[in-house]
Amino acid sequence: MAKFRKGDVVTVEGVVESAYDGMKLKIVLPDYQSLYVDRDQVTMRQENIEVGDEVQQYDKNDFLMEGCTGKVIAVHCEELWVLSKNGRASTMWVRRVARIDPDATPEGAATDPVQPPSAPAGEA
Repeated sequence: MAKFRKGDVVTVEGVVESAYDGMKLKIVLPDYQSLYVDRDQVTMRQENIEVGDEVQQYDKNDFLMEGCTGKVIAVHCEELWVLSKNGRASTMWVRRVARIDPDATPEGAATDPVQPPSAPAGEA
């Protein structure tokens, strides 16, 4: 087993409990307390897929497959039952799909509206 020393970069497994103002996350560490961090300090290991989510399947080379999307109708352990737009149901592995978030902000886009600067004194 490797010994840890000052300066090592490590990963700690936790579960996102909530998000604040689009930039801060509250993460619960099992058997410990909560931790608040900036969103850019966190890497997704596995998305929480629930019934009703839209998902897209990855191929064997980890590329998202065009047309392999659908709505999750059931979840059991690591398996999903997904209903495609053509009405056919199929089984997918949780680790082989990406959640399609209809409310997601595109990468690099502002998450909060920017307020215009206030007018200088006497120029209102």
